Amino acid sequence: MLISFNGSYVNYRHLTILCDTMTNRGHLMALARHGVDRNDTGPLMRCSFEGTADILLDAAAYAESDHLKGVTENIMLGQLAPISTGLCIYLYDQMLQQAVELQLPSSLDFGSTPARSPVSGTQ
Repeated sequence: MLISFNGSYVNYRHLTILCDTMTNRGHLMALARHGVDRNDTGPLMRCSFEGTADILLDAAAYAESDHLKGVTENIMLGQLAPISTGLCIYLYDQMLQQAVELQLPSSLDFGSTPARSPVSGTQ
C-alpha cells in the first residue's frame, strides 16, 4: 500500500494494528492524546504519546503506579524489555519458583558417562 501524498510504502500490518487499537473497546477511539491515553496502561506508556507533563502530573497527584510491563516503559528506564530473551529469563525464574524437586531412586545411578546408563544396554 502506498501513502498518496508522498508515495511511501506502508505495510498493511501497521494499518491493521491502528484499526485494532481504535476499535478494541467496541467503539471508535481517536488516535490522539484524548483517545489512546485512556487505554488501561501505566502513566509512562501514556506519557510517551503526547501530553507528557500533564499525564505525569496527574499520575503523581493520584499516586498511580506503573508495573513496567511494556516495551516503552522499560526502554524509558533503561531496562531490558520483557520481550525475546528478556522474557525468557523472567519465565525461567518464575518456573524455578514453582518447581518440584524429584527424588530419583538410588538404582538409577548413571555413572559418569552416557554409555553406562540403563537405557544404553551396557551396564
